[in-house]
Amino acid sequence: MTNGWTRLLWHASRLLYAQLAWSYDLVAWVVSGGQWRAWTRVGLQALPAARVVEIAFGPGHLLRERADAGSPLIGIDRSPQMIRQAARRLRRGGHAARLVRGDVRHLPIATGRLDGVLSTFPAEFIIDPATHREVARVLAPGGVLVVIPSARLTGRGALDRLFGSLARQVALEDPLPGFRQALEAAGFNVDMGWVRLDRSEVLRVLAQRASNTPSEAAP
Repeated sequence: MTNGWTRLLWHASRLLYAQLAWSYDLVAWVVSGGQWRAWTRVGLQALPAARVVEIAFGPGHLLRERADAGSPLIGIDRSPQMIRQAARRLRRGGHAARLVRGDVRHLPIATGRLDGVLSTFPAEFIIDPATHREVARVLAPGGVLVVIPSARLTGRGALDRLFGSLARQVALEDPLPGFRQALEAAGFNVDMGWVRLDRSEVLRVLAQRASNTPSEAAP
């Protein structure tokens, strides 16, 4: 399901979530040609109004935006560095930091409790069947998993062409072949498609939990 460039990207993302967390926003801006925040907002726009968790939330920009709009998210992340960054960002906005350190494969959430789960530009955990089963478990029937796995620059300016070439080198455009089938095997109805922005396109995955997941089906 992965190639060498994708593995390299995921290794780099692990560093950006740990030792190099201080540089996350700068690196994201560079590799996206300044489009990173717009790309992640595509995922935010697809979320339901209530009972939503963002997994691997990074510096917490979407947590802050959602809180500013009056619909706060709960955040779950393994990185203490990112939890500290996100907590500071939320406090500066006058919001409570509803953050939990945890693993998406073992979510500390009751079964069927959520209406939505969001993950933007995730690391390799997103292709793990254990992740799919766990997200299906915590979502109520009809709840949705929103994933933004990749994007591509489409602008014709010199900078867009330059940044677009860089993005291809770090595999931002890899659409994770086989991802749809893996989610369907976990009991999701999947809709995948490119969302157009002014200078780019974003791949958005909407995976709606079916009424019964495979683990709930009668033997």
